[in-house]
Amino acid sequence: MNINQYLPELPSLEAAVDGQQRQELEYAFFGRLTDLTVLDKAFSSERQEQWEIVVEKSPENAVRGTLRVRKVNDDVFIFTSKTMIPGVKGKSEVELESTEAQFNQFRDMASGGMIKRRYLFPVKGTEGTWTDADAPHNGCLVWELDVYLDEQENPKEWVKVDLEVPSEDTKVPALPFKLEDLITAPYDKRTPEENAILDKLFKTVFISKNPKASPAQ
Repeated sequence: MNINQYLPELPSLEAAVDGQQRQELEYAFFGRLTDLTVLDKAFSSERQEQWEIVVEKSPENAVRGTLRVRKVNDDVFIFTSKTMIPGVKGKSEVELESTEAQFNQFRDMASGGMIKRRYLFPVKGTEGTWTDADAPHNGCLVWELDVYLDEQENPKEWVKVDLEVPSEDTKVPALPFKLEDLITAPYDKRTPEENAILDKLFKTVFISKNPKASPAQ
C-alpha cells in the first residue's frame, strides 16, 4: 500500500522561513504505528525528503550542529542550520529558502537522509498556546507524525512523533493515536534498552542511504 494515497498534496507546512534565529524546544516520541487509518484524521500532510550533514564539536569549533536541505512536496526547498549549546535546552535554529541545486549538492555530500511523510494533528483546546500573531491553527499545539517511506513509497512501521512547545511549563496533551512499544523518555533519561532500539532505528529504518554513494571496494 502506497501511503501517499491517504491525503492530497497541500501547501508547505513549514514554519517561518525568514533567516531569523529561533530557539526550538521539542518533545520527541517513538513507536510503531500499526493502524494506518488514523492518518485519515490528520489535518494535512506533506512529503519531505532531506539530506543532512552533522558538524561535531571539536577543539576547532564552538558547538555541535547540523546543516540540511529539505525538499517539501517536490517544489519547496528549505535550508536549515541548527546548533546545540551545552547546558541550554532545545536547539537554536535558522531557516532560509533554498533551491533544487543546493538540495542536490547536499544529497550528494550526505552519508544519509530521511524520506518521509509528515502528518499534522492540531490539538483541540490548546488554542492560544502559541501567541505569535501569525501562529497557525489559532495558536494550537500540533502533533507532527513522521511516517518513513521505503524505496517504493510504502510506510515503515516505526514512526517519530514531535511536539514543539513554547516553554518547559507547557502541558503535554495526550497522543491522538495509539503507538505500540512507545518510547517517551527524553534523550538523557532513556534506558539502555531504549537507547539500543533507537540506535538501531536510526541506522536501519529512519535513515535512507545515499543513492549515489560509491560501493565499497
